[in-house]
Amino acid sequence: MNDKTLAATATADEKPLKSYRVKLYIWNIHELFVDAPSEEDAEAQARRTLDVYGPEAFAWHSSGDEGFLVEERE
Repeated sequence: MNDKTLAATATADEKPLKSYRVKLYIWNIHELFVDAPSEEDAEAQARRTLDVYGPEAFAWHSSGDEGFLVEERE
């Protein structure tokens, strides 16, 4: 069914239907404990670990969501 069909089938008191994209933003935090001389070195080591072993090398820490974002399709 296309937009023209939807608009043509709406009655006088109904608003025509529109198409919307709805996104749910979900986040996850994973952690990895490393021994390093500085924060920069710790981050570099974590990045190398991610590059070599992927996110499976990190332990899940927590997760949540930021809610929904609704955008009208053009």
